[in-house]
Amino acid sequence: MDALLGGCLGPIIWPPDFSLGSSLSSWMASLYEKVVRSDDHGSPLILGGPFSTSTPPKAVTLLQTTVWGGTLFSGGFLVLLFLASVLIGFAQPVDDHIQGSPALVQGSPAPSQRELLDEAVALRRVGAFDAAQDFLQRAVERDGNVSAQVAYQQGVLAEVTERWPYAIAAYERVESLWPGSEAAADARFRRAYCLEELGQHRAAIKVVVALQRDGAWSEVDQRSMLLQRGITEVRLGRKRVGIKRILAALGSGEDDKTWIRAKARLALVRVQLEKAARIRLKGNAKAAKRLKKRAALIGAAERQAVVMFGLSEPEFALEGLLMLGDAYLKLFEDMIAYPPPRSVDAGQRDAYQAAVLAKAAILRTKAHARYEEGVRVAVRTQWVGGVTGRLKTSRDAVAAQLAASIPR
Repeated sequence: MDALLGGCLGPIIWPPDFSLGSSLSSWMASLYEKVVRSDDHGSPLILGGPFSTSTPPKAVTLLQTTVWGGTLFSGGFLVLLFLASVLIGFAQPVDDHIQGSPALVQGSPAPSQRELLDEAVALRRVGAFDAAQDFLQRAVERDGNVSAQVAYQQGVLAEVTERWPYAIAAYERVESLWPGSEAAADARFRRAYCLEELGQHRAAIKVVVALQRDGAWSEVDQRSMLLQRGITEVRLGRKRVGIKRILAALGSGEDDKTWIRAKARLALVRVQLEKAARIRLKGNAKAAKRLKKRAALIGAAERQAVVMFGLSEPEFALEGLLMLGDAYLKLFEDMIAYPPPRSVDAGQRDAYQAAVLAKAAILRTKAHARYEEGVRVAVRTQWVGGVTGRLKTSRDAVAAQLAASIPR
């Protein structure tokens, strides 16, 4: 039994009872043997099994993971669903959490600015963005010694909800009013991220380069700057140097800056999947090799994504699931669009195409599984960013295709 590296698409054997097997071109036979026929129809990547609103998440230990260029990153992560079970409980609504907070219940002393800030950050991390905004506004109106952090967190909230211009304005305000503070340094860095999201990649690189040259930074800060610079270089098209910079930074140590490390791993997922999509299935013998290479890239991207999920940063995890679903769907579409070999005569072509569709269908099922997992994670974390809508749209479109393919 021969399996692709990592087993992401499953080990399989060419079935002897396939009636058109002798008419399939060799690369198509290779596809079914090495890629399509798999018992795994898209097992959840974030949790150990399907999850419902009443079932707490299971911890999943990740094995060592081989990633880009053969570099090995150690696993052993425990995948807990974005700290939601700690912050609010999976069956506990946000309102109940707010009412139950010791500093916020009726009869307690008025909460301090720090307590309001901590509450806002906790709510933002589980996707309760409106409630987080309310608490930040209350913190702004309260005197205290964390005003710079309050203003900074207003920028983070705008950033997470994809209001990039508002986030940039908030970060610039922090830099202006509290220069030299830790919040100001972080604000400058995250402003580069927002510029990148607006497509202003060169401006983003300039900000990061200026930060790197400005003063002595801690090892953690230097690593974060390298990651952001590598991410932006990848987005700008300088993939080789960007990937090299990202891998060097990721391999230099661990820290608590999980959001930038998750974003860096998402950049690697994107590069691998884009490279896979560029591999066209053409020819006969060549197509088999191309298919195997394309499937291996998707498998590597999926393993990279699993490591990323362990960092408990929902916005990047959801983007990763969306990308993986798109990759599986694109491979399915390319498979069924490939013309029959010349050895299949006109009278057999319809049967041939039907057989290919049946055998490649699992790829579409895997795509739906990734979209569905993303939607469920978004619901469980109450994540309302733009990626949630894209996941729902893609899931519903594939679900309609799957329903239409069921024989009546």
